[in-house]
This record gives sequence, C-alpha cells and structure tokens, in this order.
Amino acid sequence: MELITILNNTEHSSNYLWIILIALLLSFSIAFAIIPAIIKMAVKLNMTDKPNNRKLHSTPVPTLGGIGIFIGLLTVSIITLQFNSGNEFVVVLLMILLVFLTGVVDDLKELSAKTKFLIQLTGALVLCYSDLRIINFGGFLGIYNIPVYLQYIVTILFIIGLTNALNLLDGINGLAGGVGFINSLFFGVLLLMSDELVYAIIAFALAGSLAGFLYYNFGKAKIFMGDSGSLVLGFVLSILSIKVLTLSLEPGNFLNSTNSVIIICGIVLIPLYDTTRVAIVRILNGVSPVKPDKNHIHHLLIKTGFNHSKSAVIIYTANIILIMVSCMISGLTVTFSAPVLVITAIFFTEILTVRYFVLSILGKRKLLEKMDDLIKNNRFVTNNIT
Repeated sequence: MELITILNNTEHSSNYLWIILIALLLSFSIAFAIIPAIIKMAVKLNMTDKPNNRKLHSTPVPTLGGIGIFIGLLTVSIITLQFNSGNEFVVVLLMILLVFLTGVVDDLKELSAKTKFLIQLTGALVLCYSDLRIINFGGFLGIYNIPVYLQYIVTILFIIGLTNALNLLDGINGLAGGVGFINSLFFGVLLLMSDELVYAIIAFALAGSLAGFLYYNFGKAKIFMGDSGSLVLGFVLSILSIKVLTLSLEPGNFLNSTNSVIIICGIVLIPLYDTTRVAIVRILNGVSPVKPDKNHIHHLLIKTGFNHSKSAVIIYTANIILIMVSCMISGLTVTFSAPVLVITAIFFTEILTVRYFVLSILGKRKLLEKMDDLIKNNRFVTNNIT
C-alpha cells in the first residue's frame, strides 16, 4: 500500500506529514545550532580525541558531538509525549538517557568494557520487561513464536550487538552518522506506514539530528560524535527495529512478520556483519574478539586508497543496496532471504579484501622494481663499496 494512501485513510492523517517535517527540521536545527558551541567547549577544556597508531586522524579532534545529536532527539521526544504518554515510551526515553550518560562519561574518562556492557544489559533488560522485545522469528528456520525466556535472550543480544556495532562503525568521518541517517529515515517510513506516529517521529528526529551533526563531521571533521553519539545511535536503531517487528504481528499491518524480519536484516546488516566478521577474524588469529584493530570495512577502503568521504559514500551505497534487495526479496521465506543478504554483504567485503591484497602485491612488486633500478643505476658505487 502506498504511504500517501495510508496517510489519507488514517485519523488525523492530514497532520502526519507536517508533524514529521517539523520533527526533522526542529531536530536538525537544534543539532546544527548547538554543535559549534560544543566544539568550542571541547577545545577549551581539551576534550579531544587524540591520534594514536589505531586511529585514522592525525590531529586532535573535539569529541562529544553526540551531545548535539541527543539534545535534538530529546527535545522532539519530549514534545512527542503529548501523542503518547504510555509507560513503554517513557521507559524507552529513560533507557536512551541512561545509554547517553554512559557514552558521555566514557568520552570524558574511559569506562571499562565490563561497565559499559552491564549498563547496556540493564537497559536491554528494562526494555524487555516493558514488553518491547522480539517475540517472533518470522519463519526463520521454520520458527515463528518463541518462548518468553528466549525472547529475553534474543532481544538482549540484538540490542547490545547493534549498539556496539554502530559504536565500532564510527571509525571514519561521516560513516556512522550517514549510515544512521539512512537507516533511521527508512525506519521512520516503515513506522509511518504501520500507523505508528510516535516512534516514527523519534526515527525522523534522529535522522534530523544526525543531518545537523553530519554538516560538521563529513569530510574534514570538525567534531566526532564519540560514544555519547554512537551508543545512542545503535541503541535507538535497535529499539526501532524491534518496534517494526512487533507492529508487523498486528492484524492489518502492511508488513507481516516474515517481511519485517527480512527488511530489518537489510537495514542493520552492514554494521552487524562488519562487527561479526572482524570478531571472527580476531578469534581465528588467536586474538581477543574485543581487541581493537584496523580490519573493519572502512579500514579496508582506506587501505585501498579511498579517502574518508569516498569510503563513507561507498558504504552508504552498499547499505542502500542491501535495503533495496531486502525489500525486493521480502516476499520470500526468511530461510532463503537472510542468506541472500549475508552473501551480498560478504561479496561486497571480500571484493575489498581481494582489492587490498592485489594492491599490496603490486605495491611490493613496484618497490622491488625500484630497488633493482636503484642498484643498477648505482652499480659503480656498489662495486666500489664491495
């Protein structure tokens, strides 16, 4: 069913598009206006991300850009309470606040991985207890409804996994913000088509805040989002994913559980696959799966000669392609569609790996040729030395 048709047939629908537009513009304006002040504050207080052997920037860059993103999102969220003051939505806002504060503290002074995990676990448990959890596999491996204990396990793993996947994706300028912008926009459309105005507003507000942040982060970054931004981004996207899946179980929804599972996979696959792939490579190399390295997709792109902007755009494109593919195959079974999406992601990544491998070999070959030429051109010197 077309989006406009649905809006026209929905109570108060004449205001829906205006509400969404206001959410986008308001969140964008707030983030856009407040981030320059955050940059000045961060520089003055020396709250910057300093270069090291694992990072790709060469000069200190102010962090805490996530504050601007969060304030834009929070402002619109508080306004949204007039549309829905239910307990679930209030709990969602409180848990987002908890994750944000965790990110801020981690940006100011690094928290241990254990502490961050326990806080994320607490947030996920509270969301599950408030009935915001995955209750259906949509036919994957022939499974539909799942028992409550498994609902908690799967939901917690998904929330923590996606939260940290977006955190790890934040490795080059504009990447996490751009992917988050694309995905939150698409979730907003799905929620609006599911007649869920409140969460749709949150999705579009997140997109607007990210757009305001990207003005200062894409290309030559003036500020990074930090954990205060990336953790909130992953956490909110996980909530939107679960909400879309939950709504698909309601009678009359334009999506069914199978469609929604496939489309959600397409939306969040890039960060989840990249994190899983890197963890597996680390384990195979006998290294801890949580030990930082430079083997993420964006690192491969940088190593093969692309700059930050081009690398980010390539991953944006791959993300959009996966979403389009998921929409096209959403009518098929999850057992067939999920592997198709994963294979598409693997193909994209391994093409980069092969490209990096070939360029490495060619680079070494050119270096050897230059050494041979140097020896030949300086034969008289080498003969006299020997």
